[in-house]
Amino acid sequence: MRKFWYALICFLAFMVVACSNGTVPTQKPDTITETIPRENVPNMIPTETESMETEKYSIQKVEFSIPGFRPIYVKWFDDENIAVIMNNFTLETPSSDVIERIYVYNLKKKLHTPIYEGKFLEVDWSMKFKKLASGNFLLEGNRNSMVIEKESFKFKEIISYPEDYYLVDSSHSQTHVVYNNEEGLYLHTVPPPSSEDIELYGYDDTKRIRPVIPLWSYDDKKISYLRLHPENESQNEFVFVDPISKNQKSFTFSNATLGWWFQDNVRFVAYTPGATFGLIPIIKVINTDNGQ
Repeated sequence: MRKFWYALICFLAFMVVACSNGTVPTQKPDTITETIPRENVPNMIPTETESMETEKYSIQKVEFSIPGFRPIYVKWFDDENIAVIMNNFTLETPSSDVIERIYVYNLKKKLHTPIYEGKFLEVDWSMKFKKLASGNFLLEGNRNSMVIEKESFKFKEIISYPEDYYLVDSSHSQTHVVYNNEEGLYLHTVPPPSSEDIELYGYDDTKRIRPVIPLWSYDDKKISYLRLHPENESQNEFVFVDPISKNQKSFTFSNATLGWWFQDNVRFVAYTPGATFGLIPIIKVINTDNGQ
């Protein structure tokens, strides 16, 4: 019996010590800063008299409701105007009834103005947005492109591509188009010359390598695309082509999926979400001039 009481006393003593070590001091948060700089204290919670670091930024809620429609893309026209692309798609909506609406939203006036309503992207909602050399804007889907006038932001025209074109990217001067079809990646001149379209990469059934995501640099002097290796994505490559000389440079980037140009027309951002779900995404910046 005496051993039981000794054991009980030792256990209670241990619990008291453990609880006292785990107790949070009741000192004020400000006393911590006397010995430890605030920026070095992790997860510091501001007191009522302090302002959080993010409060110096202005956050503005952009909201307007269009019954039956939901936004699928938001793009910047300029610092004051935003393009909002919506559609009426639901799981119950037949594809033949899906339409898009495009609005320009002015941040200062807090007004939305309709630009377009109709079938543009249809059920394929892949879209790119760019400012053309003319100053106009181009919304680019897989099958069509829409030109929107600068300053007025009014709908100007829709440019339809041939049925076998997909993953199309128009040059900023609108003089050339690079596109995919079932045979490979091609360069097309607008208006078409007497010669045929130029093959940039032919699809090989034995290798199964797909050229995807063609993109023009801002000065239209380079074309980038991704060579996708479905059977070994560690060999995925970003390729950079001079459309005049047809010279190419390629950079292997394991599991790469996306890329885009800097406005200096030299640097290119390459991105991968990781080899499998849950891995850390990786971004690399490629200098397309010196190959670094």
